[in-house]
Amino acid sequence: MENVNSQQVIIALIFVCVLMLIWSVWRKQLLTVFLKVVVGMGIVWLINLLFLFIAIGLNGITAGTIAILGLPGIVMLYIINALL
Repeated sequence: MENVNSQQVIIALIFVCVLMLIWSVWRKQLLTVFLKVVVGMGIVWLINLLFLFIAIGLNGITAGTIAILGLPGIVMLYIINALL
């Protein structure tokens, strides 16, 4: 096992401090976006379960659209799916 030098320790401490700063400043926004994604993907999963003929995929693009647009994003995804 290699020895950890002082530069690696300093870089790790700076990284942790930056993460703590980001978390403290954007905590509410990050939690809101995460909640939107979880609830939105749950809604999409339920719609996919009930209506197999209009199912859309559960992936990163779908999650990003839902995170940014919310419920209108879900409706838009199903409209786009119906048009294609």
